[in-house]
Amino acid sequence: MSAAAQDDTLRHPRIAPGRIARRAYQVAIAHEAVQRNTLVILPTGMGKTVVALLVMAERLERKPGKVLLLAPTKPLVEQHARFFEEALVGVKVESFTGETPPEEREYAWRNADLICSTPQVIQNDLVSDRIDLKGVTLLLFDEAHRAVGNYAYVFIADAYRRQRMEGRVLAMTASPGAKAEKIRDVCEALGIEGVEVRTESDPDTAPYVQDTDVEWKEVAVPERLKVVAGLLRAIQDEKIALVRQAGGIPTYMRFVGKKVLLEAAAHLQARIRQGEGEQNPLLFKALSAQAAALKVGHALELAETQGVAALQTYLEKLASDESKAAKALLDDPRMHEVQRLLAESRSEHPKLRQVAILLRQQLKEKPDARIIVFTNYRDTSETLVAALKDVEGVRPARFVGQASRSESDRGMSQKAQGEMIERFKAGEHNVLVATSVAEEGLDIPQVDLVVFYEPVPSEIRAIQRRGRTGRKRAGRVVILITRETRDELSQKLSGIREGKMKKEIQVLRQFFKKVNASEESEDWKTAFVEGRPASEKSLDAFHTESHEAPKVVVVADHREFAGAVVRELSKAGIVVKPETLPAGDYVLSERVAVERKEAHDFARSLADGRLFSQARVLRDSYSTPIVVIEGDGILAPGFTAEAVYGALAALATGFRLSVLMTKDAAETARLLAAIARREQLGEQKALAVRGEKGAMTDDERLRFLVEGLPGVSAVLSRRLLERFGTIHDLVKASVEELMEVEGVGPVTARNVHAIVRTQYVGGPDR
Repeated sequence: MSAAAQDDTLRHPRIAPGRIARRAYQVAIAHEAVQRNTLVILPTGMGKTVVALLVMAERLERKPGKVLLLAPTKPLVEQHARFFEEALVGVKVESFTGETPPEEREYAWRNADLICSTPQVIQNDLVSDRIDLKGVTLLLFDEAHRAVGNYAYVFIADAYRRQRMEGRVLAMTASPGAKAEKIRDVCEALGIEGVEVRTESDPDTAPYVQDTDVEWKEVAVPERLKVVAGLLRAIQDEKIALVRQAGGIPTYMRFVGKKVLLEAAAHLQARIRQGEGEQNPLLFKALSAQAAALKVGHALELAETQGVAALQTYLEKLASDESKAAKALLDDPRMHEVQRLLAESRSEHPKLRQVAILLRQQLKEKPDARIIVFTNYRDTSETLVAALKDVEGVRPARFVGQASRSESDRGMSQKAQGEMIERFKAGEHNVLVATSVAEEGLDIPQVDLVVFYEPVPSEIRAIQRRGRTGRKRAGRVVILITRETRDELSQKLSGIREGKMKKEIQVLRQFFKKVNASEESEDWKTAFVEGRPASEKSLDAFHTESHEAPKVVVVADHREFAGAVVRELSKAGIVVKPETLPAGDYVLSERVAVERKEAHDFARSLADGRLFSQARVLRDSYSTPIVVIEGDGILAPGFTAEAVYGALAALATGFRLSVLMTKDAAETARLLAAIARREQLGEQKALAVRGEKGAMTDDERLRFLVEGLPGVSAVLSRRLLERFGTIHDLVKASVEELMEVEGVGPVTARNVHAIVRTQYVGGPDR
């Protein structure tokens, strides 16, 4: 290592002395990040966490408040908490995950200087009004490329902007993505004002970068598997042709992959919902063919890139699939031939042998080496571990995510993942056979060899996999590619997307440099999103609203917290408390509760009996029960219009429930917020009282009468009565006097003036 790489250690009042080596590029990045909201893009292993430490220390020293660091997984949260607890001086560190009880989080939040947390926990605590972000001086987003769509990062960043405009944001990632619009979306969502990028080839990082040798090794599909692939391809072509015939796939489209098939399903389902299926039964056949094409496409990929064992395991699972598409597929004589060929096959995919050779060579050269073999498929990981156990010197272990696919394929809890990493560090295992769970964030030690069992088309995943080696010492990456298969396309896509990402990042960096140098830097966001209005509310306006208006509280069933409605309610200023509700999904007041149904679930709940049982409990529990049906597609395949509309009629007349329709989660939230405010606060604007003819006050009766005049709304009725005092004086008013009232124009004034002077004709009702 050069002299440049042997700088002295970091010196700062908040950083433990002698613990962290000083690297000039990290200090330079941190200096910029302290000045403005910054996205830091650094290759894996180049010290994003140290940059975070520097910015954190400076903010805590100079700007009173607490620091909130968000990371996507529990192990990563705990890893960060351990590091900062050791590296910072005089800073109380707490870590939050879903396993931390809410009461403990509230107490810890008040007393901690630094909180490391998963984002979902913070989002829920914000929605439930357990915490606010006004005291947060620095908000950090690790793996910031996740800040798109409905991910909790987006919600939290928005809340932070509204609650503390002068706070600072630091976002960190190794790879933000190839698409310009995605990078822009991440920057816009997090309020980014500057980008700091370093690559392995930059002058200030080069002294710290170890060489990483990347190799591509090609293998051929075995002859027997070629025959299997040919049979599967013929079946898939036949299914795709039927989808084309029904208009699900454009005739000009040559390559039909998974994305196209999924889009075809959405197109066919939309046509069926619109009632076309009754006149065109081919749509239902095409939908089943689309499902079969997806399944056989997966089988084809396994045959070409994974081998016999993975394909056999998949077909066994397919046999337990009770869908019509799966049954029809397995009944196809060509599938019988596929199964026969697999049963007679004695050879595995050549990739398996190649992995064994690579590992044997690596361990011969360096007996204490650590190795990761990445695969996209959990079944393949199981096959690899079983095969590698027979290779001399190899002590393999399977490393997969939390989800359990079946009794025979149990996932690994985050605790089990952490224990496995410790055993890998200690040398109990020297090879991890891992799925995507090992790509991002986890504190996996330096490895000497990374093997891609297959290429990945995602540039983010490819960068993360490669970043597991070449950190503190030279590393090696080997990517296995099966010739003339999907592997070749995946490798090309990854390279193209990575190149695009690098170009977009450079454009982004130059853009922010110009913006920050400009006197008009306040308009950076509008310019950045190509002319779209920023529509930001001022901090003063937000604080004025939030302090003056009493809080409206909605109770939501805890299962709703995974959806978008709760987030939208919180954005609207509603406090949402999670509970296990015996009836309904949302309680808006003592008398109003709402059962929310997504449109596609409405017919299913009718079929399985849930709809009416839920309606009965809701009616018996609350005096004003409401059913909200959200989204399009209430006329589901397999259900007649008469059955669906009959169910709606039964809810409205038999159960006396109000049935309301909304187009999406945002509209549902607006509706619920309006009802909750009306119930809990009373409408702050004038209420229309016509129709409420029961026990009225004198004021209500007067307003009721005035609202009957032409063009007079509830608001105008109040203003007219406030101006004239009595209906007698209102009737005597001239057109000019009426027009003196705010909101009364000449047309309304003339109409009111005329109607109160119109002679009643009488006679029979017409």
